[in-house]
Amino acid sequence: MSSLLSGMGPYCLNNFCEALEMPSLHKKTFNKFANRLYTQNQRLSNEIFSKAASIVRKEHIGLYSLEVGEDYVIDISVSFDGSWLTRGHKSLIGIGCMIDVVTGLIIDGHVCSLHCHICAQAGEFIRRETPHRYKQWKQAHITKGECTINFAGSSGMMEVKAAEVLWSRSVERHKLLYTTMVSDGDSKAHTMLLELMPYSPDEEVQKEDCINHVGKRLGAALRNAVSDNSKREVTLGGRGRGRLTAKAIRRLQIYYSRAIRAGKTPEEMRRNIMASVHHGYSTDDLPQHMFCPPGPDLCFYKKSIAEHMYPSGHKKRVHTPLDYNLLHPYLAPIYERLASLELLKKCQLKTTQNPNESFYHSVWSRCSKKNFHSLKRVEFALFSAAAEFNDGPVGLAVIKRSLGFQVGEHGHRVGQARMRKRLYKSTQEQQQKAKKRKKVTAAAREKARQEKEAEEGGPAYLSGIF
Repeated sequence: MSSLLSGMGPYCLNNFCEALEMPSLHKKTFNKFANRLYTQNQRLSNEIFSKAASIVRKEHIGLYSLEVGEDYVIDISVSFDGSWLTRGHKSLIGIGCMIDVVTGLIIDGHVCSLHCHICAQAGEFIRRETPHRYKQWKQAHITKGECTINFAGSSGMMEVKAAEVLWSRSVERHKLLYTTMVSDGDSKAHTMLLELMPYSPDEEVQKEDCINHVGKRLGAALRNAVSDNSKREVTLGGRGRGRLTAKAIRRLQIYYSRAIRAGKTPEEMRRNIMASVHHGYSTDDLPQHMFCPPGPDLCFYKKSIAEHMYPSGHKKRVHTPLDYNLLHPYLAPIYERLASLELLKKCQLKTTQNPNESFYHSVWSRCSKKNFHSLKRVEFALFSAAAEFNDGPVGLAVIKRSLGFQVGEHGHRVGQARMRKRLYKSTQEQQQKAKKRKKVTAAAREKARQEKEAEEGGPAYLSGIF
């Protein structure tokens, strides 16, 4: 069990035992013991997710002061995302998980599999040698519950299938309605839910966009505009003041994300977004600060007006200058699309899918993406990662006791120390001083790299330059 929780398979375990001069396990023996653990997957996952769902119910009842019974179905907002064992949308294993927006707890998860080792080995042999017996063997194989194929379709549809399974059993298992879904917009999951109507025709699942993914859309759109227009011999980037350089695109993307986070209503978000680009268009001859917020704190132009001074100095004070005559015809449609009220209404919760990404990192640390793993192994990694994600080392201790293992003082001490270190690191990273120090350090490192390259006569390695 320790090797499974730490992400080691039979070969890594044997290498570890060899280095410590310990007796090792044969691969078949390792798989034999692992399969005994896998038989408890369903029971343990139900316990872990049911415990998390009960905590979510209590939190929502207390938050909204509801006086309801245990069987009352509660509406909640969840963050849903999918992940795959293999990169490139050709994976045979995919997972989807549900995280409550208020508490941040994993409340359900599902693994989709297109592969069965027995079907791939014994099944193919029977199909090839005795094809008349294959259909009967396949039926018996499925009836016994040995087949690990639980999905038929493309790898990209695994996230959609996981959403269908999780929404369909939310009321039966947890007495919860997932009425709002935070999504990245990369799959057809929400479209499928609108067609499926898992609760009732009158109970439509609403969609909220992850503001991190929405922010990236502007950067992608601007880079595509530069690339596409360069093919038409229209240069939007390059050198010179007011050009759409990589640095300018990066800053505009940051301004766009900040505008969404700072706005309290979709209208305010749109005004802030438009201010970020029109502020860059502004010059002494043609100031365009009509979208800049009033008051002397943010815009130097509005500050000068408030102090009854003549506003000037755009060349020095506009940090991201944009050439209005050159860029406006190309940027206007992009900003109109990404600053539409229809899109910004889906960003009012201001939530992200960072918890989902963090959880998936924990899952794949237990079964590395470098190697293929079976459905049972990924399921074990899923619920064990969920137990630690929700309860820390206590969650893993509960799993060990439930499987008949003892939890000694060393395991408890190391687990608590790891949790304290993680919390301390997370707190430090959130502090403003730490964020500023990281930016200064990164800028100094980049400047030193450029100076070193200049001393060496230019870059020594660059794709296609030589």
